[in-house]
Amino acid sequence: DAGYQLRDGVAVIPITGTITKGRSLWSFLYGGGNLQRLTLAVNNALADPKASAILLDIDSPGGTVSGTEAFGDLVYSARQIKPVVAFGNGMVASAAYWIGSGANTVIVERTADVGSIGVLYVHWDTSKEDEMFGWKRTLITAGEFKGVGNDMAPLSQRDRDIIQAELDTIYTIFIETVARNRNVSAETVRSDMADGRIFIGQQAVDAGLADRVGAFQDA
Repeated sequence: DAGYQLRDGVAVIPITGTITKGRSLWSFLYGGGNLQRLTLAVNNALADPKASAILLDIDSPGGTVSGTEAFGDLVYSARQIKPVVAFGNGMVASAAYWIGSGANTVIVERTADVGSIGVLYVHWDTSKEDEMFGWKRTLITAGEFKGVGNDMAPLSQRDRDIIQAELDTIYTIFIETVARNRNVSAETVRSDMADGRIFIGQQAVDAGLADRVGAFQDA
């Protein structure tokens, strides 16, 4: 399996569902964008003399940070070799937009959800459940910050600040990558595209996230 379908000389690569770095229980149960599989598909399409261009057919809410940058850079590099078009087929958000923005051209449906540029972390506080069930867990660490964000207690301000700094670092990389991909300044991305909002269809075009509205056949 090359990982794509060849249609009129175009290698169509579907990117659907939650993006994962590799094969996981989540992707096994629900499907999704396995970045290892997608990397193989793009490389195969680049090497295929019958494929004159690549179409990323995207319908994804995003997913993992790990692996997304490397695959997004592969897409950006691929467009120097063969034309690459990203099509927003329902949703191209968060990590999926990180990837899709690397294409030469981004085309989205009129009703497509586009953007959601940002980084999300969820902290679980299970201390009440531990108390309810009579569990007593003791966290033993070596290294001052090794236990940051553990689920055994409410999130302290110190731990919140540390995690926030990590998210801000990734967020900055995300913004800088989109700026490179879309050939605009990082300031423009931050002010017009990257407040975490979803833009629909033409709104995404107006904000600079996409080049035009269209259908799959247009892409």
